[in-house]
Amino acid sequence: MTLRTVASLGLLAGSMLACGGNQTSRVGGDAGAEACDAGKTAYQKHRQALLAKLAQTTCAVDADCGVLWEANACAASCGTAAPAGAIDGATAELNDFANKNCGSCQPIPIPPCAPPGPLTCQQGRCGGG
Repeated sequence: MTLRTVASLGLLAGSMLACGGNQTSRVGGDAGAEACDAGKTAYQKHRQALLAKLAQTTCAVDADCGVLWEANACAASCGTAAPAGAIDGATAELNDFANKNCGSCQPIPIPPCAPPGPLTCQQGRCGGG
């Protein structure tokens, strides 16, 4: 799911508003729990590297920014500010990684999220909220 609104790019640097990202209920008993935990740990490392790469892209106008929403087997978030042109590719990459690494995890409910504030591009960085 891609929505083209923005929260603060400060979130892009690494914080994730994930309610349920560390849930402990899993499919497959102890082996499933271990695989789920390992998958979520790997996902977070992959996510951080991807967000760091996206942070290198600057904005020129407000419309250059959007929100990267996560809703997959590894994480569910309230969104992270990202360059609008990179959101579809980043979403696909994170979802593919989650499908490959978090198959033993129970579905994570999408957290209730407050609507993001107005979109802004300031000093080459997306912000708002």
